[in-house]
Amino acid sequence: MRVEGTATGELDVKRCYLPGVVLRSQCPKCSADYAEDMAHHYLSYPKVGKPEAYGCYCRNEACGHEWEVMLRLDVTLSVVSPEVQP
Repeated sequence: MRVEGTATGELDVKRCYLPGVVLRSQCPKCSADYAEDMAHHYLSYPKVGKPEAYGCYCRNEACGHEWEVMLRLDVTLSVVSPEVQP
């Protein structure tokens, strides 16, 4: 068995949580550390393979700067069991 092709298009998912994934950056204005745990925050109606803007905001109350980063959701499918013989 093999998998052919590349996943594309919109997932039929309103909220796509990604446990185990953490976005890390720094505020471009004040350099405060920024982290977003994608197990608790989500991508809304994600499109596979298409870059999309994701809004970030500085949690430093003295700053409060907002900025966007471009993210792309890539999906793969892998065969992990042995082939079934006819």
